[in-house]
Amino acid sequence: MPDNSPPVLTRGLTGQESRILTDNQTIAVLQTKLRTLGERSTFHGIDVLLEAKPGWLRRIVLLIVLIMCIACVLTVSHLVAGFINMPISTVINYGKANFNFPMVTICPDSPFSMAKLEELDELRQA
Repeated sequence: MPDNSPPVLTRGLTGQESRILTDNQTIAVLQTKLRTLGERSTFHGIDVLLEAKPGWLRRIVLLIVLIMCIACVLTVSHLVAGFINMPISTVINYGKANFNFPMVTICPDSPFSMAKLEELDELRQA
């Protein structure tokens, strides 16, 4: 990614001053990227945090956003844990004591009639 910061003359600077200048430029680029991310984010609260004036207001907004993030993580983890630990049981109760489950299911659009199927011993035994 190209560096959009204005060129700074580093001639005549000591090594420490040069590092400080490089770090300041890196921080400025990082701040720009974070602000862009915050403005485009759909995560509610980040935009309010970016617009809050420095001082107590920004600290309060940051505290509220952090508390809501923690509450969200706890709620989601509680729901996931409840889903994973939920026992699943299937109980099938038959209304009749003598229930013959059919081996073949006949389609209602079948060209065969039930009367013909009941007549043929061979099909009844299948």
